[in-house]
Amino acid sequence: MAPEWSRLSSCSGSGAAGRKVGPHRMRRQGKKLVLVLLLLFAFGPFGRTPAWGQQAVETGPGKPEQAVERVIVQLAAPPVLAYRLATVSGQAGRGSGVPGAREAQSLLAYGQRLEEEQQQVVARLREKGLLVESTWHYTQLFNGFVALVPAARIKELVAVPGVRALFPDQRVHATLADSVPLIGAPAVWAMTDPSGRAVRGQGVRVAIIDTGVDYTHPDLGGCFGPACKVIGGYDFVNKDLDPRDDNGHGTHVAGIIAASGTVTGVAPEASLYALKVLDSQGSGWTSDIIAALQWAVDPDGDPATDDGAQVVNLSLGGPGGPDDAVSQAVDAAVDAGVVVAVAAGNTGDQGFFTIGSPGTARKAITVGASAKNDTLASFSSNGPVSQGWLLKPDLLAPGVSIQSTIPGVSYAHYSGTSMATPHIAGGAALLRQLHPDWSPLHVKAVLMNTALDLGLNVLSQGTGRVQLAAAASPWAVADPGSLSLGLDVLAEATWTGTARFTLTNSGGNAALYSLSVGSGLPAGVNGTLSAGSLTLAPGASAPVTLTVEVDNGVLTPPGSPTFTVAGKVLVQLEGNTLPVPFGFGVQQGADAYEPDDGYSQARPIVPDSTPQTHNFHVAWDEDWVSFTATQGTTYVVETGNLGPDCDTVLRLIAGDGTTELAYDDDSGVGVASLITWTAPADGTYFVRAHQFNGSVFGDNTYFDLWINTVQIHADGYEPDNAYDRATSMPADGMHQTHNFHTAGDEDWVSFTAAAGSRYTIETGNLGLSCDTILQLYDTDGTTELVYDDDGSDEPLASRITWTAPASGVYFARVHDFSPSGYGDSTGYDLWLTVCSLPEDLNGSGVVDLADLQAITNRWDETSATPGWDPRFDLDGNQKVDMIDVMGVAKAWGRSCP
Repeated sequence: MAPEWSRLSSCSGSGAAGRKVGPHRMRRQGKKLVLVLLLLFAFGPFGRTPAWGQQAVETGPGKPEQAVERVIVQLAAPPVLAYRLATVSGQAGRGSGVPGAREAQSLLAYGQRLEEEQQQVVARLREKGLLVESTWHYTQLFNGFVALVPAARIKELVAVPGVRALFPDQRVHATLADSVPLIGAPAVWAMTDPSGRAVRGQGVRVAIIDTGVDYTHPDLGGCFGPACKVIGGYDFVNKDLDPRDDNGHGTHVAGIIAASGTVTGVAPEASLYALKVLDSQGSGWTSDIIAALQWAVDPDGDPATDDGAQVVNLSLGGPGGPDDAVSQAVDAAVDAGVVVAVAAGNTGDQGFFTIGSPGTARKAITVGASAKNDTLASFSSNGPVSQGWLLKPDLLAPGVSIQSTIPGVSYAHYSGTSMATPHIAGGAALLRQLHPDWSPLHVKAVLMNTALDLGLNVLSQGTGRVQLAAAASPWAVADPGSLSLGLDVLAEATWTGTARFTLTNSGGNAALYSLSVGSGLPAGVNGTLSAGSLTLAPGASAPVTLTVEVDNGVLTPPGSPTFTVAGKVLVQLEGNTLPVPFGFGVQQGADAYEPDDGYSQARPIVPDSTPQTHNFHVAWDEDWVSFTATQGTTYVVETGNLGPDCDTVLRLIAGDGTTELAYDDDSGVGVASLITWTAPADGTYFVRAHQFNGSVFGDNTYFDLWINTVQIHADGYEPDNAYDRATSMPADGMHQTHNFHTAGDEDWVSFTAAAGSRYTIETGNLGLSCDTILQLYDTDGTTELVYDDDGSDEPLASRITWTAPASGVYFARVHDFSPSGYGDSTGYDLWLTVCSLPEDLNGSGVVDLADLQAITNRWDETSATPGWDPRFDLDGNQKVDMIDVMGVAKAWGRSCP
């Protein structure tokens, strides 16, 4: 199998991803268009269109199909397992046992409350016409549900009370004889667990979330049910109880973990759960993965029964970050007591920053691939994870030409990080049998601490290739197994980063450990430890803090592609060395506010002060600021002065750093963002800014961010109650705040329009007693051109979209629906925007397939070509070429209101 990494795929196969275009349409468009669409599929969405799962549904008898999007809707309350951690038991998971009857009842009641809240949100969405259908509802690892919503109204969901965040439900695709001894599994089989049984995975349940498992294969037990090797499972694709593999990928993974027959897996006596989330073509949805994770943690939905998996294998992934929906679910599963092994991805040939989600999850064991001669597989994805500059992958396992089971009593050799990951899942099953008291993070740390260092970049090998025999009997454990220090702020003369790990004595005797920072750090970088030695009794632990100080005047910043300075902390005992890798990012041209990638790193901003200038330096970068708000004061949070590749999204976050209070994408100028919000209480609040398309970053993604206070009832534009007193209004999207001060009051504005340009003037942010009417007048100030009452998305607000027939100064009049309505509660905002779409080559008002066809028809034309039309030369180089085609692709889906 060719090792390719599709948008969200298994790590051993390939699959097209992107916007869905019917085969019949592609055939009609000709070869050039097919080429361009394949480019779109290969590179994923551009510009403003995220990887939402779009499809069409029938809207009723005789009605046309309606374009809908599949989205994962997250609600604010924590899921059940997070609730258990925080309020009930203090530490959930298999290691702490299943909850007692009283605790289980409390968890069930809390879960029911979440279900009721979800249904209330569903009802609100239906009432607003924002929901076509809801499918999976999650309460255990993630609080939310999957919704099919009208594609044209997706952004309205974030304004619905109870909705915290939206995530795209992306399509997913399906990507031993030498490798099992290589990693030391036979040596572990010779050991015995606390019950005296040979350590071969007996009593450990491993969930395989994949294409299903061919349980009829004799090496996999030949049957399905409690008495078989594959003890249970579910088909999330066909929604039935038969998760039999009709693709082959999942069966190959299952054989690496637990086959016993012609081939022997790493943990041949482990029991398997088969959870089918990918269909016969290897295609599925991220929402099914979350549902499968929830099933794996608690198959029967009863927290009082101990039937969940102790290990989960995820040989799949795609674009994303550590805070996306599926990564959150993975981390929650680890908190619940489950080891989760995830493939790093197969895009190593594309360089660094190529780890796929949910391999980006902080608590997952992210697995890269090595060859049998302990070299790095060329396809194995590289870190870091830019958000938090996480060092990934965590370690390597064999993943090149691995023989294992496939459907039909057959065997095959596959390559990919999909094949490496089940080596780790099987190894984790052995460790869970041998050491049932070890937590998932302890298992992860031990596997990382004892890996064989191959002498490669930490961003490629993690800590090295897994060695199970050493992991079974460690002499010390450093948790976590690698340390991420964040991002150096080059604008500062000196920068300091800190990280901490816990050192545990795993031996049977007291030990004196020597600790040091390894040599080889570049000039200007100095690392120190909180202790140079530690004496620990058997089983005892102690924290160790690493501090790295950087003199940026001396440091030569590492360049592309890694941007990372790496080193090692060395823990030594009687000639043995345990290395703990550490690293920090150094991004040239970083804004002065980095690191600011989370609420704990947020940089303060003072309202009504100078704007801050930021930049998105790497994929999925985000910037956080904090500010102090006063109860009852209204604030406008805004971005502007955007770089040519920048498109911001703003989120206002409560003082806890997690609860989302407001969201905005494009309420500001162009593709800038604006949030108007009144503080409910005094305190510190946070603003999170990120790029709409997280895979777009670089020097051209700079932006300014500022916060201003406003008096929402003041009207600085009075007197403006007649056309000859109208206040000039620019078409820049900036909000003017008005008010109806007396009965019958009206407000007039004027604006300069250019012939043929499309303008939108609208009202919003209405006071409690405000209901606007909007009228557009000709250049004479008396001839009414357009009238609107409640045409805005906001029920009582107004919107007019109009194309100027001729250049000139036009007028707009705003008044209240009720002539007697006036006072402080009739405040409203008024703003004007102009739409310019140079990529809309056919003038339809939207950048779509017709524009792509139009530009491909002009392919290779130059300024010397008869009939040359410069409209198609978007970059102005006197030729219609791939840059122009990609310009249309990047603007795909943009439209004028």
